[in-house]
Amino acid sequence: MFFISEGEVEVRLPRDSLRLAQGAFFGEMALLDRLPRTATVATTEPTTLLVLYASDFYEIASHVPSLVTAVEKEAQRRHHENQAKDDRL
Repeated sequence: MFFISEGEVEVRLPRDSLRLAQGAFFGEMALLDRLPRTATVATTEPTTLLVLYASDFYEIASHVPSLVTAVEKEAQRRHHENQAKDDRL
C-alpha cells in the first residue's frame, strides 16, 4: 500500500483513470484481497511515496482494528465506484 506524501499519481484502470494527490493512498485493494493489482499507477509529477508493507499493515492492524475498518471502507467505495463506471460502458 502506498501513501502520497508529495506529488500526484494517475491510477490507470482498464476503462478509466483518475488522479490522486498528496494525502491519498492506493494499493489497498491488493493488500486486503491479497490478489494481483487491478490498476497501473504512474506519477504525473515528481512524487514521494510512503510504502506500507502487508506484514507491517497487519501488525499495526492487530493493535488498531479501526485501521482495517477505514481501509476496507475506502476499498469498498472505490470498488463500487469502478463497478458503476464499468456498468455505464
